[in-house]
Amino acid sequence: MSSTRAKRRRAAQKSGDEPEQVDVRAGGPPSREQAFEAFVTLLRYANRTTETPTIYTQRHRPPDCSSREQYLRRHRELRRAGVEGAWMRGKVAACTREAWSTDIAKRKPAGIEPCAPDARNVDDELDAALGIRTKVGAP
Repeated sequence: MSSTRAKRRRAAQKSGDEPEQVDVRAGGPPSREQAFEAFVTLLRYANRTTETPTIYTQRHRPPDCSSREQYLRRHRELRRAGVEGAWMRGKVAACTREAWSTDIAKRKPAGIEPCAPDARNVDDELDAALGIRTKVGAP
């Protein structure tokens, strides 16, 4: 306690002069109305911060997404469908809660129609004539 403040405090205690306690609140304690207004302001601030949209990334995924790859596939689908709220910033694939919950009509992959058997297919007859057994139980 060799600081100037401590020296002054010791000197004041020895001389019997205690420093006066100064009320730092100007005008005393707040009234009930002022306290209520301050409380309402605090609630508005708290509600404002929860209204901001939730942003999902591949590191902070939504609860229904189990892996990073699944998130990136869904994000790619959203981007290709042109859903507002899904974007890329560098390597970060970001998406809002509203965009994530958007239903996208998925296109079915084009199936390959089976080819009709060729009427001129003579392979089986040729194999049989050459003595090649291609089917089980063939003579």
